[in-house]
Amino acid sequence: MGWEMTRDEFNQWLDDFQARFPDSANWMRGKERTLGLWFDEVFSTLTLDDCLEANRQLMTSDDPIRAYERETIAARVAQIARRRAYRRSDAANQEWRQNTKRRWTPSEGEERLGDIFRNNLRGTS
Repeated sequence: MGWEMTRDEFNQWLDDFQARFPDSANWMRGKERTLGLWFDEVFSTLTLDDCLEANRQLMTSDDPIRAYERETIAARVAQIARRRAYRRSDAANQEWRQNTKRRWTPSEGEERLGDIFRNNLRGTS
């Protein structure tokens, strides 16, 4: 799976969303242009896995999507999906930082160069 969602994956997300929120299917019917904008401007930059997890979180949330807030579906899913992606990337960066940390010990030649440099700064040799 790549980093960006395809149209087929968007349709998978949409099927899952409509199964979890059945009355949204009626609201979305006839809104192909809106769904196209959602894909082009929001979902195409997200992953299917993150968006499916967002569906699961919204379904079990104490703050469900209300009928009068349906226009916010894309924004709410994107917020959760981006938060997941950020946490994943932040954890990977932290792991990378930990794996690349090393204690630098200067070699004998580097120590001599450092001594020469410090002595030159002080005006002594």
